Amino acid sequence: MSPQPSVDPSAPMACTLGPQDLRQRFAAIRELAHRALLSHEQVGLTLRLRYVATAAADLERLVALEQDCCAFLRFDLLRQADEVGLDITAPSEADEFAPLLYAHFVGDARAAAASQAERSSPCACTSAASACESRPAEAKR
Repeated sequence: MSPQPSVDPSAPMACTLGPQDLRQRFAAIRELAHRALLSHEQVGLTLRLRYVATAAADLERLVALEQDCCAFLRFDLLRQADEVGLDITAPSEADEFAPLLYAHFVGDARAAAASQAERSSPCACTSAASACESRPAEAKR
């Protein structure tokens, strides 16, 4: 894959798509995640996504579109024999908002993980919420 253009430091930290186009883009990104996402991990300001190798062309098109509307994000594609990596990095100014910027890229993966945690926890707590830790012992029974 070709090197990605650098981030435009003068770009506003906002998506330039209108509401309808944004809904359609989010739907397309979630569909790609549902169909081809192998794993995801957020490390600091970078979201590391791994997709099946057959998604490479879709990812190249997606990155081109996203670089146009979200010039404040850096997108790095890495094709490997058995998968395609996409790292998305937000600027330092996005610090606490990075998870919100990335939510649609993981599709239903977070919801599925939370649902799995609820099913496996005897008190229906999710690991993210840690609700059990703050409840009195009687409420846990």
